[in-house]
Amino acid sequence: MRTVLYTNIDEKVITEWQSLWEKTSDANYTNSPQWFLSVLETFNYTRYAVIAIYEKDALIAIAGLIKEKSYGTDVYTVAPSDFVCGKPFLINQDSHSAMYALEKAMMDLGIVRLENIPEEFMNALKNVTETEEAYTAENYYLDIHKDEKGEVSIRHKKRLLRRSESIEDQLVFRTFTGSDSEAFGTIFSIDKKSKKQLSGYNIFSDESMKKFYTSLANHFKEKFTIFILYHEKKPVAYQIGFSIKSTFFCSQISSLKEYEEYSIGRSLLIKVIEHLGNVNIQTLDFGSGEDHVKKSLTKQQRPLYSVIIAKNKMMRTYLKYISETRSTMYSYLHKRRKFYATYRIAKNFMHLK
Repeated sequence: MRTVLYTNIDEKVITEWQSLWEKTSDANYTNSPQWFLSVLETFNYTRYAVIAIYEKDALIAIAGLIKEKSYGTDVYTVAPSDFVCGKPFLINQDSHSAMYALEKAMMDLGIVRLENIPEEFMNALKNVTETEEAYTAENYYLDIHKDEKGEVSIRHKKRLLRRSESIEDQLVFRTFTGSDSEAFGTIFSIDKKSKKQLSGYNIFSDESMKKFYTSLANHFKEKFTIFILYHEKKPVAYQIGFSIKSTFFCSQISSLKEYEEYSIGRSLLIKVIEHLGNVNIQTLDFGSGEDHVKKSLTKQQRPLYSVIIAKNKMMRTYLKYISETRSTMYSYLHKRRKFYATYRIAKNFMHLK
């Protein structure tokens, strides 16, 4: 087994990474070369490390990390940390030798901080290295089932659509894949008039996020999907995500504030679930965090953690404390919408400065 640390990547490394990603069962958007390339392309990171583990000449594991400042110290992480979820690297976590090689390479880098990590991968890391971990959020997901007629079955569908039933017949659902300029123009327009915009956390108020998602669409191509819901030809809601193997990973969702009374986001998600089931997607992954819409559609969930890997125990403890404090504050503010909106607006203002 041989470990190589790349601080510059070329087409050969990307090709090897892509090949491994395509044949790995737990591939997701976070551990893909497409995500890593879009991050570099959008945010102009110049300091990064790609840990590649080979068995003879075959790539068996790979981890892409960028270097940034976090709470006053340099860390390596999977960026942007607020937008990633799931297993961060391509590696057989049951292979002690591969995990040990990965751990050694990360320890040599200094400090590694990983966000929204599934419990199984966190435990695999703990088996081979000293880590500190902190609970961050729940990851809700839905296994999509069909009835005896082959139709997608959604529990309590009629009740869930009660608020939108007066306009259901006038709603049109469309699907776009890859980099579609019409679709992007539409979602940017919806975002500007959404409730999220008034609360200060509409993603596309940041021009870099527009660039980032456009880059993701270019790199993921047909695996990048935008669903848009129209009411009498008027676009009212959208969902962005990634269709990878048998799972659809939700990324962003938003809707017009004026359609909030119809719970239009839930209506959109029900149509998304039905569409996904009809194209043989088996699982809808809602990503990190919780809200009433997710909870109304599924009870399936799993915990996510922040994981800090470093030789220095004091730094591990410090970053763990910061993560726990941040999660506690976020949870408190998220349940108190007016305070949360003020917090987000202030955060965005400071970011712009």
